[in-house]
Amino acid sequence: MYFKQSAPAQVTFALMYVAQLGLLYNELNPVTLALNAVIICAGMLFKAKAANEFSNFSLNTMALAGSATILFSFGLSQNLNLFVALLILACVLKLMQARSRVMLQQLAVLNCFSLCLVFLFKQDLLTTLAVLLLCFLNFAVLAWLQKPTAAISKVSMQVIPKLLFALPLAALMLLLLPRLPSFWQLPNAKLAQTGLAENVDPFQISQLANSDKLAFRVEWQDKPKLEPLYWRAIVHDRFDGNAWLKSRWMDTPQFYPSSNGAKYTVIAEPSNLPWLFAADWAKSPSRSISSNSFGTLFNDSFTPATQTYQVEEVAQLPRSYLNWQLAGLLALPAEGNPQSRALAKTLLRLTESEQPDIAATLTNLRRYFQDQGFSYTLSPPTMAAEDNIDQFLLNHKRGFCGHYASASAFLLRVMGIPSRVVSGYLGGEFIAAKNYTAVYQYDAHAWVEYFDGQYWQAFDPTAWIAPERLSGSLSQTRSLREEFVANLGLSLAGLSDYQALAWLRAKLEEIDYRWTRWVINFDGEQQHGLLENLFGNNWQTKAGLVGIALMLVLSALFLWYLQKRQDLTLPLPVRLCQQLLAFNSSSVATTPIQGLTDLSVQYPELKPQIEQFKLAYTLYRYNNQAFSETQTRNLKQLIKLIKTKEKSKK
Repeated sequence: MYFKQSAPAQVTFALMYVAQLGLLYNELNPVTLALNAVIICAGMLFKAKAANEFSNFSLNTMALAGSATILFSFGLSQNLNLFVALLILACVLKLMQARSRVMLQQLAVLNCFSLCLVFLFKQDLLTTLAVLLLCFLNFAVLAWLQKPTAAISKVSMQVIPKLLFALPLAALMLLLLPRLPSFWQLPNAKLAQTGLAENVDPFQISQLANSDKLAFRVEWQDKPKLEPLYWRAIVHDRFDGNAWLKSRWMDTPQFYPSSNGAKYTVIAEPSNLPWLFAADWAKSPSRSISSNSFGTLFNDSFTPATQTYQVEEVAQLPRSYLNWQLAGLLALPAEGNPQSRALAKTLLRLTESEQPDIAATLTNLRRYFQDQGFSYTLSPPTMAAEDNIDQFLLNHKRGFCGHYASASAFLLRVMGIPSRVVSGYLGGEFIAAKNYTAVYQYDAHAWVEYFDGQYWQAFDPTAWIAPERLSGSLSQTRSLREEFVANLGLSLAGLSDYQALAWLRAKLEEIDYRWTRWVINFDGEQQHGLLENLFGNNWQTKAGLVGIALMLVLSALFLWYLQKRQDLTLPLPVRLCQQLLAFNSSSVATTPIQGLTDLSVQYPELKPQIEQFKLAYTLYRYNNQAFSETQTRNLKQLIKLIKTKEKSKK
């Protein structure tokens, strides 16, 4: 049966598909993963045990049933994920169908395309290394299919030099080929999730900080900003009784005339939201990045990719709102949370003109939180859908930033103070060696802004309950360490109490930073600046000539390597004989034996040694008689003697 003959190739392909499914675990739903896994396992078992291959009827039935199942599980809305799932299914079924070496070779070529589909969703360094390993296995199998009698491990080693030659070519292409913008947009790609949401409903969350994914990095031009670092992203100015909803004006651009604060660069990871990050109020000179009336940033031509943009802090513009606008900033549902409404009236302090005394009111609110035994936790109890603010303020009194921000903004609105919730990130891990700050999804945070009559002022009730949270990252907050590790699960961030693992995590972060900075984010603008710095004026022509010259040099080196490799594959006696014949000055000899005869005439004093080797070589080549170590040693000594004589002639 053919399966037994090609088992190494088929089993390797099956393991490759399992690994690819693992890499796409978050993009392919459980139905798709289970379907492909069942086909792979059952198919391999059947082909190993059965006396025949799958019939065309069986394969067609599996193809129709599998396609219908995937289509039903995804629907038509996620058409990119649907396409990837169907292509992987096609590869798996093609593997089940393979009945010849040619079919497996065709499948290996198809794998070159299907493996690269992973990069539609992930481009991080670890994923890239995993895909490169799978590509190596694919090429190793393809090489083995050319020589199925050879050991697959030996053939695999022959693939490595060819792949190593491809790497500098790929680097040259990345550096020198024009970086053109995309001609098309990925349709409905399921992107990396963020720790933020456009609607904030903390009372339905039972755990915080369960993702250690990177959110963004900040490269400082000089010194980093002083802590606490509040990275503003989304403004929520509508409350529906349970959740704070994103403002309708988030995507309305506003012009800020000048900057007066810090300047830095943000490298944001792929996200499913267009909202970007900046400390304080900001604008950006980067292309396609706009500011809105809240001083936050958004991408007005949203693309599902890592984004690098410049940030300039700006002064907040004084504002005056019309009565209907103020009413919107005070709007609350007509009913709900009656105890919190009553509490707000006891905390409110008024000025002599019967207006809210904001400073005194906030002091009362702080005292209430601190005197009533409130605590900060990453694992609060979930609450019922009705009157959840009452439950938090009067009963549970345990929560994280979202609970405190939501409850505080509600109380301020009841008091007649315009307020809203802002979500983003707090702090981050500062990497002093490279002068940048890394902010992770577990650093997601929410706080409150209130309007004082001219400006929006920020205050964070979390600072009253857990002031240590304002420094660094959540991963560095010692009082919350136990909960943080429990929520995060098995990860390097959770195990960083061990010095060796903390060092490993820091090194991996540094490598990933370089990868993101110089590979993923290497766009046309960066390429233009780099080549212009290297080659100066007329850099396009110079870069092209250098690229052609380098490719020619690399090609020549590769051809030399192939020739050298071919020479090394010759048996040692043959190679030594060729070295000896190189000293023959006669151009008449047509065979090695004739050449050795001529050489004995040319060096009569060495004729006995040459004749002895000629006899041994004849027996080796034509009688399959082994060439002993003593004969090899004598031959090497003969070559040295002739070299010495040749040098003396000169």
